Amino acid sequence: MSKMQKCIAGALVLCVAFFGLMFARVIAKPATKFELAQIPEDQKLTRMGYAKAYPLQFESFKMTMDTSPSPTKYGGADAYSHLTEQPEQIELFKGYKFSIQYDDDRGHWYAGVDQLNSKRIPGQLGSCIVCKSSYMYDVYFKQSGWDFASKPFDEIAAPIKEDEWFGCSSCHDPDTMKLRI
Repeated sequence: MSKMQKCIAGALVLCVAFFGLMFARVIAKPATKFELAQIPEDQKLTRMGYAKAYPLQFESFKMTMDTSPSPTKYGGADAYSHLTEQPEQIELFKGYKFSIQYDDDRGHWYAGVDQLNSKRIPGQLGSCIVCKSSYMYDVYFKQSGWDFASKPFDEIAAPIKEDEWFGCSSCHDPDTMKLRI
């Protein structure tokens, strides 16, 4: 094959690939809209209610359980202490609960577990639950506004079942799935 024929063949391959992608994207119109699933009322605070209704999104959420090392210095699901790595922070946070324990935040899946196992809990108030449980907004806030925030953490955390810690409804309205962060 001559050099000219190779150039023509290469251009032809590029054109076919480009127009093939255009066909798939424009003409075939892949689905970009998700149907709103109805979450049973008794499962709106649970993770598993959303697992059945939104399986693809739930599989993505489950990836926050991954314990393999992060390719960056951020994230990952291995618990480690900032105080061990930077002991000067003990002095920096003196008088605050973070001087007792300041672990790296792990994936959303672990928010409740990490909170319940925290050394900072004794004397902690319910405000510490704000971003870690679906229960916060759908139960406590709707019942009595911000009153829960000044109650003891143990009292606030007691009724929350394992499956009701951080889940879809922590950030999404269960009826519309709109963000409500």
